[in-house]
Amino acid sequence: MHPRNGTRRLTQRPDLTTGAAQCSIFQDVLTIVRSEPVLVSIHSSGATTEVVQYLTDAKTRGAILHWFNGDDTDVKRAIDVDAYFSVNAAMSEDQIRRLPRDRVLCETDFPARKVRSRRPADTGRIELLLSQAWGTSPQEVRAATWWNLRTLSERSGAIERLPEPVADTLLYL
Repeated sequence: MHPRNGTRRLTQRPDLTTGAAQCSIFQDVLTIVRSEPVLVSIHSSGATTEVVQYLTDAKTRGAILHWFNGDDTDVKRAIDVDAYFSVNAAMSEDQIRRLPRDRVLCETDFPARKVRSRRPADTGRIELLLSQAWGTSPQEVRAATWWNLRTLSERSGAIERLPEPVADTLLYL
């Protein structure tokens, strides 16, 4: 695992490791990161309820639910364990509206394959989509999502492990 962050995946896809093995590995990872000041991006496609339950059981800090498509109950339970949600321009407005503004982060790895981004971390499309869903400007969306990242980084303790220019940017918002 990268010392500053990590991405983990628990899915219902049959082409990946068996479900039991995935669950065991996922539990082990959550146990390890529970006491570490890191941000962990978690993919939960097809297994949102289970992922939220594992987060609850492990008392994981710094969890970011990547491209989260859970129902209202899953969203509430994820908030209860202090999780955040990363969103991208491929998500529906309904999915985005379900998430509380103070828990939303913009994904920086989208588009992955289908559409070539002109530059890394291009968040313009998702900021525009969020501004339409929230009835605000893209600039206000950017300020809000950066503030959310600051809050998450401070709560989890990960701010101390971020690259200095990133941590400084967040601390001087």
